[in-house]
Amino acid sequence: MRSLRARGFTLIELVVVIVILGILAATAAPKFMDLQRDARISKLNGLKAAIRSAENMTRSKAVIAGLERYPATENDTVYYVCLNDAATVKCNSANGVSVSYGYPAALDKEKETGILRALDIDAVPKENADRKQHDWQYKYYKWGSGVVQVLIGPSDMELPEYYDENQVGSASKGCYVVYDNPYMQGDKLMRMAQIVDTGC
Repeated sequence: MRSLRARGFTLIELVVVIVILGILAATAAPKFMDLQRDARISKLNGLKAAIRSAENMTRSKAVIAGLERYPATENDTVYYVCLNDAATVKCNSANGVSVSYGYPAALDKEKETGILRALDIDAVPKENADRKQHDWQYKYYKWGSGVVQVLIGPSDMELPEYYDENQVGSASKGCYVVYDNPYMQGDKLMRMAQIVDTGC
């Protein structure tokens, strides 16, 4: 009569399986980490595309309203366009998008009337205690020259104090989009929306 004794795995078989699983895990973990980075960068690409779309919509409304030649700085009169109404309707800081040379503005004194209102995203200031419950965070910085920039990034990542193109590897490292308030430099209109992904 044959024995019905159960046969288990030998110690060598178990060790071989554990080694194989370890090798698989070691090769899969870096790929998984890259997927998170790629996802964050894709999110930033989507935000930059939304900024370009908001710029185009705001610019077309501003040109129709005749506001494409006025700057928006801390010392100037700020003009607004209504994105949800006809271009000829007058708006203000309560219901309009502030413009600088016809593009959404980034102003230190009226933070949420420019590019942030044009984007209409779930964003809170970097200093907000519950920022991780929102999709995006932002931080404004005013350069000595008067140029204002806003950094917009995922709420689960840290934002630097400012963006300096000469310090992307150090002080400006992060995972965000930087948007400058449009301004004139000589005869040239300067504007920027750039992705910084050195810390994603």
